[in-house]
Amino acid sequence: MDINTFQLFLSVVRSGSFSATARELKLAPSSVSRQVTQLEDDLQTKLFVRTTRKLALTEAGHIFEERVRSILLDIDEARLAVSDLDQNPKGTLRITAPRTLGRLHIVQAVLEYMAIWPEVKVEIDLSDLVVDLVARDIDVAIRIGMLDDSNMVARRLGGVRRYVYGSQAYLDRKGAPQTPDDLKAHDCLTFHPHGLSPLWRESSDVWRFEKDGKLTEVAVEGPLKTNMSEVIIQAALAGKGLVMMLDWLISEHVDAGRLQPLLTDYIAAPYAGDAAAFAVYPAGRNAPAKVRTFIDHLQDYFHRNLRV
Repeated sequence: MDINTFQLFLSVVRSGSFSATARELKLAPSSVSRQVTQLEDDLQTKLFVRTTRKLALTEAGHIFEERVRSILLDIDEARLAVSDLDQNPKGTLRITAPRTLGRLHIVQAVLEYMAIWPEVKVEIDLSDLVVDLVARDIDVAIRIGMLDDSNMVARRLGGVRRYVYGSQAYLDRKGAPQTPDDLKAHDCLTFHPHGLSPLWRESSDVWRFEKDGKLTEVAVEGPLKTNMSEVIIQAALAGKGLVMMLDWLISEHVDAGRLQPLLTDYIAAPYAGDAAAFAVYPAGRNAPAKVRTFIDHLQDYFHRNLRV
C-alpha cells in the first residue's frame, strides 16, 4: 500500500464506481478494479459491497476510509510544516473578534502586522457572536472568557479584569455602591447571552464578586439588556445605569473621566479556570506562517498596549 493506493481508494469512495474513478484518474476501469481488489487482499477484508448499480462501503470500509483520510491529512500537514519554514507569510488571513475589542485594539494590531508582512491580505469580521471557524473558513478568532471547544488550539493573550462602572451623572443621582449587595438598589445594564462568549455562559443577571476568598453573587436588574458591548457602554455613558465591563474595553472612557470604576477592591465575576483573552484556531491543522506570525504579533501587541 502507498499514497497512490490510498488516493485511488478515496476516489472510488467519492465517485461510487470504478469507471468514474478511471475517468478521473485517466486509467482503465480494469486497472482500478484490480488495485482495489489487491488492496482488499492485502487487508484481508472486503472494503466494498459490489452491486450492478453501485459500490457501497462495508463496515470495515468505513473504518479504513476514516483512517486513510487522517493519514493523508497528516502527510499534507508534514509537507506544509517543512515547506513553510523558509517562507514569508502570505495569502489571505481571515480573523474574527468581538466588536469593541476589535475596534479599539485588534484593528490596530492588524494594521501593524500588515505593515510588517505586506504580502498578507486580511479580512476582519467583528461580531460578539461565537462563530464556527471551520464552517466560516476563518483562520483565527479572538475570544474572551473560558474556552469549551476542544477542537480549537488556543494561545493565551492576556488575563481578564472586569469592574463595575458608572457615569458621574448617574452616581450623583443614585450614589455609589460600597458593597456588591448595594447593587440590588441600582439600575444595572446587562448582557443577554444568545450565543455570546462563554464568559457570559451563565445568567447575565447575576453578577459575581470575590474578596478575601469569599464569593458573593448578586441578582441585578435594570432598564436595558443587550447582546452588544458598545450598546451597553453607550447606555452607561448616558447615565442609564451601571455596567460590569472588561477594563480593556472601557479604558478610553475612564481615562477621559466619562466613567468611574466602582468596587475596585473586589474581583468581579470570578470563574473556575483561566478567564482570559485567547487567539484560537482549528485543531488538526498545522498553522501556516500567516497564522503563527499574526498570533505572535498579537501577543506582543497585548503586552505592549494592554494591562495583561
